[in-house]
Amino acid sequence: LTAGAHTHFAPDLRNTLKALRTHQTLQSRPLRIRSVFAPPWAADDAPSPHFGRLRQIWMSAVSRKELASLLEVPVGSSWLADAQALAEAAAAAGFNIRFRASGVISEGIFRLAHSAGALALLGIIPENNAVSRSLADAGCVQVALACDILAGKFVSARAAIDDGMPVALASGYCPNGSASLNPQFLLYLACQELGMTEDEAILAATYNAACSLRCSHVTGSLEPGKSADICVMDVDDYRELPRRAGHNDAWLVMRAGKTVYRRSNLTLE
Repeated sequence: LTAGAHTHFAPDLRNTLKALRTHQTLQSRPLRIRSVFAPPWAADDAPSPHFGRLRQIWMSAVSRKELASLLEVPVGSSWLADAQALAEAAAAAGFNIRFRASGVISEGIFRLAHSAGALALLGIIPENNAVSRSLADAGCVQVALACDILAGKFVSARAAIDDGMPVALASGYCPNGSASLNPQFLLYLACQELGMTEDEAILAATYNAACSLRCSHVTGSLEPGKSADICVMDVDDYRELPRRAGHNDAWLVMRAGKTVYRRSNLTLE
């Protein structure tokens, strides 16, 4: 019931602002949309050509119009200094920050995310990393994208989870790659490919995902004071959900306490 929507494929500021305004128009119909202000992806071996314009023009325009409060910074192991400078400028402008690595996350990227106080880190989790525990202590969420899992880039997230790192699940949808928008298929991938238990997969798709978008104070778990965003699933046991890959077992869906979907009863005549 909450979706993170980014602007990676907007080629310039005008289209970026247009995409962010579209997010606002679609807000609460019925999804809660968390806008992620993100420049186009950088090449693996060079910083984004938009970094200069981001610092000088784009960030102030988005902040002034209050279109997004979350900035995604692309980062590569060979240009950490550029990403750090952009992250510092973003924090000074009042943005929350998450980093997106183009491949396997290096120790330098881990350390940058920790020092910058990043909400989340997108990229391929290495099976072992000396600083994963410190990232977990800092509350940085590792986001595992379905597009990367389907491409066979993930071996497992078990080592990171055992180190205490919170892992979130996301579709990683893009126009030119494999992905899935089916939440139960994401649960299946998490258990089969990342080595998660059923409980860990559900947590990764709900509360941890909300933390990665900085909206866990509003949604992501059922607690007093939060929005009543509820999915009632038609299964005998919640542990069945990750085993039913591609199914839609939603029977009743509530958004902020109001029913937005109810499965029709099957009638045979």
